[in-house]
Amino acid sequence: MNDSQSHNTTRLPIPRLAASSVLACLLIAFAGAIIASTQDKPMSSAFWTLAPLLMSVLATLLGLNLLPARPIEQWSIPVLFGTIVRAGFALVFGIILYLVFQPDRFAFFLTLVTALVAVLIIDVFTIVALIRDQSQSQANQSNDARDTHVPSATPEGV
Repeated sequence: MNDSQSHNTTRLPIPRLAASSVLACLLIAFAGAIIASTQDKPMSSAFWTLAPLLMSVLATLLGLNLLPARPIEQWSIPVLFGTIVRAGFALVFGIILYLVFQPDRFAFFLTLVTALVAVLIIDVFTIVALIRDQSQSQANQSNDARDTHVPSATPEGV
């Protein structure tokens, strides 16, 4: 890898992704619990989703954290793969929990799927923000380089 490639590699902001994903799951679980309570269903139905959600979110972020730094445009595929693995694991583990503990179906699956979509949105916005920041940084660098290499307006021999 040459010097220009090594300067353009980055790591994902895993702590920020973890914090925002966990917060989204918790808020959606609370919202699901409120929805369940308005239908005279147990609020715990929504909270059962936290086990598969948090385990799958943290496991996929740990997996992404183990990957080496790479160019930003090459993070899309690993993040998409992580999202697919997360959704599959959360759904399979969620269905097992549902079959064993039998929470209210509506609140449980509404909360589970809504949280998975919210975490997907967080992943996509993170990648888009990284690409945007890199583009702005490259534009600023090219503007700085152009500004420092402005030719003199006066002839050299005068």
